[in-house]
Amino acid sequence: MGNDAGAGQPATNPLGYRPALDGVRGIAILAVVSLHAFGQPAEGALGVDLFFVLSGFLITSLLLERRQRGDTSLRRFYARRALRLLPALFAMLTAYVAWTAVTDPRKLGHAITGAALAIGYVANIAAAWHPETIPHELSQIWSLSQEEQFYLVWPPVLLLLMRVRPSMVPRALALLIGAVALERFLIVILTVGGGGEFPLSRLYLGPDTHAEPILIGCLFGFCFVTGQLPAWLAAPGPRRRAAGVSAAFVLCGILLFDRIWPFLFATPLLTVYAAAAGIVILSAATDTDGIARLLAFRPLVFVGRISYSLYLWHLFVLTAIGVSVPEIGVRSIVGVAASVAIAAASFFLVEQRFLRLKPRAASTSSAATRAYVPLTP
Repeated sequence: MGNDAGAGQPATNPLGYRPALDGVRGIAILAVVSLHAFGQPAEGALGVDLFFVLSGFLITSLLLERRQRGDTSLRRFYARRALRLLPALFAMLTAYVAWTAVTDPRKLGHAITGAALAIGYVANIAAAWHPETIPHELSQIWSLSQEEQFYLVWPPVLLLLMRVRPSMVPRALALLIGAVALERFLIVILTVGGGGEFPLSRLYLGPDTHAEPILIGCLFGFCFVTGQLPAWLAAPGPRRRAAGVSAAFVLCGILLFDRIWPFLFATPLLTVYAAAAGIVILSAATDTDGIARLLAFRPLVFVGRISYSLYLWHLFVLTAIGVSVPEIGVRSIVGVAASVAIAAASFFLVEQRFLRLKPRAASTSSAATRAYVPLTP
């Protein structure tokens, strides 16, 4: 995608804090919560992929920007991630295990197993082959595991490639994206062609077969920071128009998932969806009007800011509310309201409190810190 960036080249596009990126998170978490609370749209599953693309974009952008400032410490990087992710996760898991012990002690062992898999960030691997090992209240944790496994591998690989041969980064990412799409296609052909059922759990939850969205986000992030975007994405006018078309495509994918999901995993459609999401995210990171202005809508930005805690808590809260509120419609509305309230409390009382504990040497600028929030996504 254009000229290679040298190892010492300054960042072309510093990221900073962009409210529209929180708006993207808001769209993604609303899609996921609507799926779990109301069962419609079932397509909310693609909200996770939107999170994945955004996470890949942000983590790559911020790693490259910190490298340009001379910060290549992986120890500080992982310390920041731990302070960002673990306190809210521990709080939710503690509440869930305690609730299970009180309300249904027979399921306590299952709850503890699920919590252990969540803390170890291996829930996706367990669920891909044995979905029953993860309690329903923790079933969303698979995506957190997917991200954290990626973050263990990608930062050192990226920094190594940037030191040795920066031009290899976009080529390696493109090769990996193609390899993942081919692997998924072969799994479908071999399984279904052999008379088996469509391997949805394996394809959707597998750390290898669902890696495309994160990889595509990384590719967009790399090209954004190093100034290697193609001309039609680097120019504001064409980029905004492309973002409008891409946003419509992403929205259609979210709304039509129940009709297209076999094609999503058996064809390059997931790759196309993730690329469209990448264009929307690129516009959100660079533009101030068009799609970016819509995504910067304040209520949507707020939902995006609490999206990690909302993602963690909503299934547990919906289940707990369902025990005492039998009517489905009321249960869903009350459950969503309670989830948002608890997520806001978790964000301000847990997430923000621990983020303030970051040592000065391990912190980045306020803008960069606020720019990166994981999928949780």
